[in-house]
Amino acid sequence: MLELIIVRHGETEGNKKRIYQGWTDTELNETGVRQAQRLAERLKDKDLDIIYSSPLNRALATALAVNRYHGLEIKTVENIKEIHFGEWENMSGQQLEELYPDYMEKWRRDYTAFTAPGGESLEAAYSRINSWMQKLIRDNPKGSILIVSHAGAIRAMVSGLVGRGVKGHWNYIISNCSITRINVFDGFPVLAGLNDVSHLEGLR
Repeated sequence: MLELIIVRHGETEGNKKRIYQGWTDTELNETGVRQAQRLAERLKDKDLDIIYSSPLNRALATALAVNRYHGLEIKTVENIKEIHFGEWENMSGQQLEELYPDYMEKWRRDYTAFTAPGGESLEAAYSRINSWMQKLIRDNPKGSILIVSHAGAIRAMVSGLVGRGVKGHWNYIISNCSITRINVFDGFPVLAGLNDVSHLEGLR
């Protein structure tokens, strides 16, 4: 069996302010650092074989916190970066409604194919992320792999692996420093746990 432990990065100021970050390289805030420490404690006794991380700082810092207990090489992967929001990055939903009302209406009509100016569509991101995930599963029939990524990317992973497709993207809540587990039996993925944040109890 292959066990995929999929983790979202800790909180950033952009998360706190509900800003679209996308490929913008933001850092963990104080809460995010504490979340990453809690996550590291949760996983310290887990026998990990490989750690993959998005190269964006907020994900890599989270992966580094976990890796203090494991001493593995962290492999950064461009394909598991967040969805690219182009000109929408560093803006809130309210700002987008004010500045891009026509685009927001198009997004609401077809969120899978819509592309923010200078960004990528959900369909494109879904393809990018899941092509890598499928190769990972083919290349690793057994073991325990940690993947540190982003909310949008993790939604794409889960929706793709459980067969929901791109239309199922928004059916999942993925919180900061949450753990999602997918077990793969002879190439067949099973969702074993979603958005586990029990290790963050008491943190705000």
